[in-house]
Amino acid sequence: MKIKIVLAILMLVWLAPVNAQVMTFLKTVGSSSYDQGNCIRQTSDGGYITVGQTMGLGAGNSDVYLVKTDSAGTNLWTRTYGGSADDLGNSVQQTSDGGYIIVGTTSSFGTPNMSDVYLIKTDASGIVSWSKTIGGSDNDLGYSVQQTTDGGYIIGGNSYNTIGNFNLYLIKMDSNGTLVWSKTYGGAGTEHGGFVTQTADGGYVIMGDTYSFGLQGGIYIVKTDASGNEVWSKTYGNYMGGNEKLSIQQTADGGYIVATFTIELGDHDACLIKTDSNGNIIWAGSYDIMFGSQRGYSAKQTADGGYIICGSGSYQTWGGVYLVKTNSTGSVQWSRLYYGVKALDVTQTTDGGFVVTGCGVHSGSTEVLLLKTDTNGNSFCNDTSITSTKGSPAITYGAQTSVVSTSGTATSQNTMTSSGGTSASSCSTVGINEITSSSTLIDIYPNPGNGNFSLKANTKIATIKISNAFGDTIHFSEINSEKAEIDLTQQANGIYFYQIKSDNGAFKTGKVIIAN
Repeated sequence: MKIKIVLAILMLVWLAPVNAQVMTFLKTVGSSSYDQGNCIRQTSDGGYITVGQTMGLGAGNSDVYLVKTDSAGTNLWTRTYGGSADDLGNSVQQTSDGGYIIVGTTSSFGTPNMSDVYLIKTDASGIVSWSKTIGGSDNDLGYSVQQTTDGGYIIGGNSYNTIGNFNLYLIKMDSNGTLVWSKTYGGAGTEHGGFVTQTADGGYVIMGDTYSFGLQGGIYIVKTDASGNEVWSKTYGNYMGGNEKLSIQQTADGGYIVATFTIELGDHDACLIKTDSNGNIIWAGSYDIMFGSQRGYSAKQTADGGYIICGSGSYQTWGGVYLVKTNSTGSVQWSRLYYGVKALDVTQTTDGGFVVTGCGVHSGSTEVLLLKTDTNGNSFCNDTSITSTKGSPAITYGAQTSVVSTSGTATSQNTMTSSGGTSASSCSTVGINEITSSSTLIDIYPNPGNGNFSLKANTKIATIKISNAFGDTIHFSEINSEKAEIDLTQQANGIYFYQIKSDNGAFKTGKVIIAN
């Protein structure tokens, strides 16, 4: 794939202060080891709940990690859950009582020397109300959970079958964590994933990838009734799930939107698939983000009827998060790249912006990422607009007949809990005015340059901060003048991000390039 990223460098920027209406920030929460966020949701108080895993806190090799923040991304509390082995959190939702339901996978509890689905119910402060393991005599994995209209829970995951392969695993629990029924779906090969949502008719749709039907590694969607009986199942070729995080959501028209990726010309492109209520493709779009391989991990329908897709890729040696906003037919409206971080989930917020979780780097460790943008994807934190195009990949899909069977039991567990982790802010624009048009002239030159840059403005500049692609501050100075010289000659060639604050509290962000 050609590297076609477009870098718009504005040498002269005409600016005037206006009030920022939407909070934006980029923060990390975690320990001095490896931590990651897998799922994020906005809570009823306007804040956010994130679940993932931590290797630096808790009781075992890794523990489930739950992080609660306020609307500005400020850490309110954190909790770890698990035992002495490996425990992971993959999905979280606020429940009708104000608490939270979490699903993941545990090797600390349940079947000895195996993994089981791990379901944890907490109160509003993250204190455990009950926890259960669900599974059979072999490995079982939990990927997604949702509270159902009857107050119980539906769980999607994987279960190891009797012939030595994984199948999709659908589990219905009541409000107290008692198993109602559980079923597996698949064939003689392996099915990965297990991402589920309750549908408007009271049934469920579960999605993963399949090596039993259709093209190897293609998307596999099963629609069931309220009791888990298969209504229809379909496979979609050329859309390679590849045991990666995927997502499915029912849309306002009763159909479905799927986030995945497709392999084209040897590279991975992010992909959206839009279907009707029977799983028939209406349209499919692949999105060339212009910087190598990209994978689509999460997609949601937005308030305007369009879609937001997030994922990760790489540009040169940097990691990168991308967001692509489309209209209702998948045509790109805007796309942005955020350097030095990885994304796994996105949610639209009540202010019209978006919040993303995954992992970011802080002080040499990997921590839970909290990235908040405005309606147009601006975070003002190491991000840039990029060119993205919608492609029309080859479409093959067809109906399948799944092998459906019952599997698994539920067992109560005594989950060990603790708290910990610190919060760090890479940059934040909460409460700051951004300069966006006409009265102040700022000139940074030469740009690109060899590291010696001149700053000139027709108003007094208070401070300038410059960060690298990982959010680390590499230069900060108080200027209190209309002119300044900035020396970055000790830095490597590449793109750097500046934030300039004027004496009236307004700021401007942009990029400088060092190219020797």
